[in-house]
Amino acid sequence: MTKEVELKLFFKAQDYDLLVKILDSLDGLVPKQTKLLKNAYFDTKALQLRHWDMGLRIRSFENNTKEQTIKTAGQVAGGIHSRPEYNARCIGDVPDLSLFPVEIWPKNTQFAKLQEELYCLFETNFKRNIWIAKQGVSQIEVALDQGDIIAGSNHESLCELELELQNGEEASLLSLAADIALKIAVRLGKASKAQRGYRLGGNSALASVADLKPLPVLASSCEKEERTAAIGLALENWQVLDGLLSAAADIATEAELWSRFKSNLSYIDSSLEPLGWQALNTMPCWTLLILELNRQGRLIQQWHSLAYGQAQLALVNLLRD
Repeated sequence: MTKEVELKLFFKAQDYDLLVKILDSLDGLVPKQTKLLKNAYFDTKALQLRHWDMGLRIRSFENNTKEQTIKTAGQVAGGIHSRPEYNARCIGDVPDLSLFPVEIWPKNTQFAKLQEELYCLFETNFKRNIWIAKQGVSQIEVALDQGDIIAGSNHESLCELELELQNGEEASLLSLAADIALKIAVRLGKASKAQRGYRLGGNSALASVADLKPLPVLASSCEKEERTAAIGLALENWQVLDGLLSAAADIATEAELWSRFKSNLSYIDSSLEPLGWQALNTMPCWTLLILELNRQGRLIQQWHSLAYGQAQLALVNLLRD
């Protein structure tokens, strides 16, 4: 078993070539290889694995080898994803569940029935460019993915940059991400490839305002831990609203979401000083972000701004301390 600890960044498809050049030029990054990866994701008709917060796939490599992987329930804290995963070589077109440790399964799992009901729900097929980065005592794999998510006749483009900690300190992920965000517009990624595939195939509900976390009213006597947790919830809301605004279909919906978005950012902004984090809202990226959000416009305009991703990463850095 390994524990996947990563930071996911989204970027605009038209910036792919520029991002490759930037990664090639950054100190401490060594290009390793380019892979073409085909990934088939499996579940049952009743979405039993999804219910258990598990993700199951077979990854096919260019040398005709295959690896099956299952990821069990994890967490996203302060923008950093952490999730246990188990890998095994496989030869068939359907994962062999007996190759995974028995202790990862819920009690009383009916293995034969689960195995029989597995089928492929969707695929994620993409080109992956890999660099290895040295950040102090840490080593990070930098994976740049571009391709498609395919569920039946539905297709969705995939443009992601994943920074995965191979060994060392989580802070190194943020340090490297901040260096990248100085040169190209990025934003924190929330939904995994699997989550997006389930949604594309109609096997999971689309994000909605119901996914927004209620933000507590913080009294002046609140402890630091309570305030920090509240800002963490507001960061999660930021990412949900980010996705909702990008998909808004009409002016009325967009206007309502903008109002929620600005209110959420104001909540964060007003919570910084009691924590002693007021240095953030005087940073150029934060000041510019707040200024731009006070002007009406589509969110995609903000994604073209370096300040957007820089402000998100600066906030994540505070939450990790």
